[in-house]
Amino acid sequence: MEAEYVLLELNGLFTYTYSLTAGTALCRAQPQNWTSIMWNASEERPFAWDRENYVSCHDPNNNAPLKWPEVPYQILGGRTANKVIFNQRNGIYIFFISVVDPYYR
Repeated sequence: MEAEYVLLELNGLFTYTYSLTAGTALCRAQPQNWTSIMWNASEERPFAWDRENYVSCHDPNNNAPLKWPEVPYQILGGRTANKVIFNQRNGIYIFFISVVDPYYR
């Protein structure tokens, strides 16, 4: 998929990570992540990371300083070659996917 999107495992399995960090994704600003999004989410919108509130870390107008370049970069698709990396674990993952790219139609 060429559009930027994010995944959230619905059963709380976090035995996976991402191939890129904020630094290796060449972010200019601190990228959003599920922790920061959930912190501001309401009960009505628990999966509230979408194109309405997405701010790209590559946007030259994003002034959030890149404080933690080693954090996993959780955005997939778009301009990066980011991938999900699964740890060794037998199980079934069920993901919620949200297209966050404001230009995707």
